[in-house]
Amino acid sequence: ENCVSEGNVTSSRYIGGFIGYVSQSSNVIMNISNCINNGNITGYKYYVGGFIGYLSYNNKIALFTDNSTNNGIINGDLNLAGFFGDVTDNHNINITLTNSVNNGNVNGIQNQVAGFIGCMSVGNDVLVTLSNLQNNGNITGHLHIGGHCGYVGGITGTTVTISSCVNNGMVSGYQHIGGLIGHFSDIDILSVSKCTNNGNVTGTHFI
Repeated sequence: ENCVSEGNVTSSRYIGGFIGYVSQSSNVIMNISNCINNGNITGYKYYVGGFIGYLSYNNKIALFTDNSTNNGIINGDLNLAGFFGDVTDNHNINITLTNSVNNGNVNGIQNQVAGFIGCMSVGNDVLVTLSNLQNNGNITGHLHIGGHCGYVGGITGTTVTISSCVNNGMVSGYQHIGGLIGHFSDIDILSVSKCTNNGNVTGTHFI
């Protein structure tokens, strides 16, 4: 709470402005509140985030993020975002991200690139709430590129609610490109309301 990260971070994978790797945890509550990342985060491979690089193989955890900002530039190969790079194969978890802003450009070479969550896939009983978020950064990659989420799919018993979110950044790639979500599939409930895209969205297929 009330933390600021100023340092640039460079490595191959599992890289975050605050936390690189969260895995095999259970019965944990994580709170990120009033925090700012100003550092540039660069990964030569994957799982790169302005706040958390990799959040996977966890059970019964809650991650609450509120009133936080990423100002750093995020660079990597795949599964990268201004906030959380990769959220994969979790069970019985609650992810709530509210009242936050990504100002940093997110530059991916390959897939699953976004302003807030790069990749969210596999697992079961996942509740995701994204509310009052604003992406101002330019988002670039190849497949599954989104202003807020790159790829969301393959999660059993999952509800994703997105409300009052705005994308102002340019979003560009080759295939499955969106101002809000690049690609979603195989989830139970997706609810989107009162969201706006003001950015240019460019690609070749499924835009």
